[in-house]
Amino acid sequence: MTTGKATREDFELESGLPDDFDAMITRSWFGFKEEYQKGQVPLLLLDLEGAEIEPQNVAFSIGADWKIVEGNRVEHPKGKKRFVATSMIGRLIDRVVNKIGIELWERGFPTEADIWTGYAFHWMREEISYPGLLETKGGKTTHLLPTDYLPDYKIGEAAAPAVEPELEGKLSALAKASEDYNAFAKAALKVSGVGDSPKLINSVLDESDKGFYAQHKG
Repeated sequence: MTTGKATREDFELESGLPDDFDAMITRSWFGFKEEYQKGQVPLLLLDLEGAEIEPQNVAFSIGADWKIVEGNRVEHPKGKKRFVATSMIGRLIDRVVNKIGIELWERGFPTEADIWTGYAFHWMREEISYPGLLETKGGKTTHLLPTDYLPDYKIGEAAAPAVEPELEGKLSALAKASEDYNAFAKAALKVSGVGDSPKLINSVLDESDKGFYAQHKG
């Protein structure tokens, strides 16, 4: 039984959409969604996993005319190298690079989707304004954006399946061939199958003597 006097706050509503949680990006790629521009315009797609939520897939618009090319990259037919600031990927990059301070360029180029895999953040649903657009919604919408970097965040290791020997062998060879940890991590996160294993992501991103690189560099 509820006690005390009710207030105006008790009658506030919520969207029911995921909000205010910690999660790791376990997979990142450029792809399509039928509900966005009839599946004709590519998006940056991020799979999020965390203890507080069911697995989520979050889409970030990247702007018009970009094309997906081999290697999980996008290119612009006019040779553009930068995303528009008002696109959702532009807002994501601004938040992570300029506000949170992560040196994403150590992972690769912004046109490469793999640079996002393995990062963990606290996520909040924020109101986004689009003046002159989304008139039925008052020119506003909401979208998940990271607010804080969680460098020590771990997910699902206890329940994670064992790493396939073939994949482990590829990564082991990569560790031995890499000049240093940064070179290894950048290349390892692009290997097919790594993003499917939270345990393996955690190990690849572990710079300590217990991490994958230290254990396999020879």
